[in-house]
Amino acid sequence: MKIIFCHHAQRIKGNPSTQNDDLTNFGVKDAKLQSILLSQLQNVKAIYTSPFYRCFKTAQILNKKLNVPIFKENRFNEFKSIENETWVDLQKRVISAINDIFKKYNDNDVVICITSGVNVGAFFLWNFNLKPNKDLPFIGISSCSPIMFQKSNGNKKELKFWREHNCTNFTSITPTRLELETLLIEKVKEKTEKIKLIENCTTHMEDLETKKLRLCADLLQLIDDLTEYYGISFTKNVKPKNYTNLEIYQNILNKISKLNVKNCKTILKNIYVLILSYIKNLNINIESVEAEKLNVLQKDGSYIKGKFVLAD
Repeated sequence: MKIIFCHHAQRIKGNPSTQNDDLTNFGVKDAKLQSILLSQLQNVKAIYTSPFYRCFKTAQILNKKLNVPIFKENRFNEFKSIENETWVDLQKRVISAINDIFKKYNDNDVVICITSGVNVGAFFLWNFNLKPNKDLPFIGISSCSPIMFQKSNGNKKELKFWREHNCTNFTSITPTRLELETLLIEKVKEKTEKIKLIENCTTHMEDLETKKLRLCADLLQLIDDLTEYYGISFTKNVKPKNYTNLEIYQNILNKISKLNVKNCKTILKNIYVLILSYIKNLNINIESVEAEKLNVLQKDGSYIKGKFVLAD
């Protein structure tokens, strides 16, 4: 497996510096260049990034060409972002994050990690199986300079994310809370793509009506799981609107890509209305969709309690 360390792009240093520091214009241009170079790699599966804005923005720019899931990872934050943290503590938390990533992917996969430059030493320790130590020197590294580390884990299986009851007979890994947010959002995108697939279907698809019903049920379940994740609620006493299916597809993808903890209530309510509008366009009774959602929930479980599964 290949793990690529990448220091975030050049930032505007605040006085004092904070986790909200933005990138300079040069940093943005540099990240765009790196996105072109990294897009030449095969089998890039994900980007893991510190939630610090300079790191997350770098990840978003790199992902313009890659189009893979972006997972936030608190253990990639700056040194002393945890109170009373020592130099050895930093190394331990970074190595633990790398180990958790390493066991989720197979030998052919590539994962990119966006973090602060001070953390690069821990990546070297991990790669050479060395223990954290207080004498590890600080290693300076330029902004947005990828370094590739490679190690075999012997895994040949693919990482998938399944609903809770489907994981029973497989080796499973519980996602972190930050991973779960991305996984739920990616599931909404995945299901939404099926709206376009059905819309563009020009030939008879077996059990098409059943697939439409299941798709609507899955989308409503994901809204339930995302509202539970964010700890919010909103009134569902709303009416569908007059959108075409293509408009519904485009609007859901646009809104879900902007979802975050600050706007979640508004965004999720808007997506809920779009799903109701899609159900109306399909001439499906909402009670039938709710019944299907309940049946699938009892059989397969929820997404919010889902896990990573290593499967063929």
